[in-house]
Amino acid sequence: MHKGGPNGAILVGPLPPPTIGQSISFEMLRDEFVARSLPHWLLDISGGATSRRDGSFSLGRVIALMASLCRVTILPFLRHRNFYLTIAQSWNGFLRDLWFIALAKIGRHRIVLHLKGGSYDNFYDSLGSFRQSIVRRTLSGADCIIVLGDRLAPMFDFVPNSAEKIIVVSNGCPLPEEALPSMAKTLPKVDSGEPINILHLSNLIDSKGYRDLLQAIAILKHVKKLNILCRFCGQFLIASDTRLFYNSDEAEADFKTQLKALDIEDVVTWDGVVVGDKKIQALQEAHFMVLPTQYNNEGQPVAIIEAMAMGAVVVGSRWRTIPDMLDDGQAGILVDSSSPLQIVDAITEASNDPTTYNQVSSAAMEHCRDRYSREKHLDELIAAINAEGNSGSTQTSLENA
Repeated sequence: MHKGGPNGAILVGPLPPPTIGQSISFEMLRDEFVARSLPHWLLDISGGATSRRDGSFSLGRVIALMASLCRVTILPFLRHRNFYLTIAQSWNGFLRDLWFIALAKIGRHRIVLHLKGGSYDNFYDSLGSFRQSIVRRTLSGADCIIVLGDRLAPMFDFVPNSAEKIIVVSNGCPLPEEALPSMAKTLPKVDSGEPINILHLSNLIDSKGYRDLLQAIAILKHVKKLNILCRFCGQFLIASDTRLFYNSDEAEADFKTQLKALDIEDVVTWDGVVVGDKKIQALQEAHFMVLPTQYNNEGQPVAIIEAMAMGAVVVGSRWRTIPDMLDDGQAGILVDSSSPLQIVDAITEASNDPTTYNQVSSAAMEHCRDRYSREKHLDELIAAINAEGNSGSTQTSLENA
C-alpha cells in the first residue's frame, strides 16, 4: 500500500507564545503553507509555557498537552499524508513524540522529524539501556530526520541507517524582506556623541550568557569608558540547565540587582519580548548583537540570523552551529562562553576599527543572504516535508477538527 504523500501534510509543532526560535520558525512554516495554498492540517503543541523548568510539572502545561494528545488521535484516519513533527530533547517530550509517531505509523503517513536543537545525543546518552532501545526503535520508524547543520548530523548516529534519513536544512530569517537593509552598518563617529548600541535578542536563560554580558557592560562603561547603551530583549525563562534560579521571578530580581551592583542602570534597559516593528527597530539600532550562549539545547539561534540580516555585528560563542553561522569569524566575532573579558575585547577592538567593523557587517549580510534566507529555508524545508509532492488549495487545523 502506498505510504504518505498525496493527501497533504500534517504539521505538528509549537506556535508562539512563548516567543522562542522554535515557535517563530514553526509559525513561519505555517504561514508559508498558507501563502502557497498547500493542503495541510495543523496542531499547535506549545502550551504557552513560559517560566517552568523543562520537564517539570505544570498544570496548565499538562492540560494543554492532554488536549493535544486527544486531538491528535485523528491521525490514523487522515491516511497517507506527510507527517511533520518538531521533536523534543527530554524524556517527557519524547513520550509525547512517541504517541504522535505511533499514530502516524498507524495512518501510514510518511514521517518527517525535525530537531530544532543541538543536544539529542546528550539526551539519548543520559538514558538507561531500556529507554535507549525505545528511543532508537521509535526514531528508526522515521522516513526523514531534519537537522540544522552538518555539525549536528552525528547526534543521530545511534539510529539505524541514520545516514539515509538525515537531511540538513538551516534555519531561515523570519524578518520581512522589505525590512532588510541594502547597506552595511557603520559605527557612530567618536565626536558625534551617539552611543554604540549593544543588543541581547534572546530569552533570558542564564546559560545563554546574559549575566556575562552584564559584567562586560560594566567593564566597557567603567574601565574602557565607551559611550554605550545595551538593550536586553526577551523574557526570563527557566531551562533544564538552569542552576542559579528556580523560577523566572528569581531570575528577574537577580537581573535588577546586578544592574544596581554593577552601576549600569543608566546604560542598560530590559524591554521584555519584542516582536514585529519593535524587534525590527531594535535590530536597526543595534551595532552589536551579543549572544555568548552555552545553552544545552541550543542549535542554530534565529536571533543571530536576524541580527546578521540587519547588518549588526554578532558577538557569539563557539557553541553548536554558531561558528558556521559566523563563517568561522569572517561574518561575526567568536568568543568563548563564560568569558566577559572576551566580550569586552571583541567590542572594544571592533569599536576602535570602524573600517573593519563595516566590512564584518557587510560580510554578515552577504553570508546570511547566501545561507539563511527565508526563501531558501522554506523551499528546502517544504521540499523535505512534501517529498512526494502535493497539490490542492485547502488548509485547515486539527484544532478545528
